[in-house]
Amino acid sequence: MSKDFDPEKTYFGSTSEVHASHHTDEDEHEEHIDERWLVSYADMMTLLFGLFVLLYSLSVMDKNAAEKVIQSTKEKFGEASQPDPEPQKIDPQVAIQSLEKQKSELEEKLRQETERLSQERDAIKKEMDQRLKDIEKLADLNKI
Repeated sequence: MSKDFDPEKTYFGSTSEVHASHHTDEDEHEEHIDERWLVSYADMMTLLFGLFVLLYSLSVMDKNAAEKVIQSTKEKFGEASQPDPEPQKIDPQVAIQSLEKQKSELEEKLRQETERLSQERDAIKKEMDQRLKDIEKLADLNKI
């Protein structure tokens, strides 16, 4: 190396001269984080937002249009659509008898449950009366 070579010197002068000529308050922190990635990140977020808005708009379909698409797909793939079978006809007398049977079964269950709860209530009342008598006896003993 020659004695004339100075690593601090550049073609534009010394590095200290360059920094001194462009010195601002922001340059005090020479080591700053490179934030250029934020632009790409913001672009990506905007595109993702647009994608989800598009997906949402496609998710809201007209029922008639959806039915046409389903019908067309079934025809193209060989699954011919069969008309819906005619609903079964129910005899009104049979329906009434069935409902009356269900009503009587439910009434019986209700009667049984009411009876069970009444028995439980009586047992609890009897136990509470017995405990109250025991407490009164203890109170009398403490007075003596």
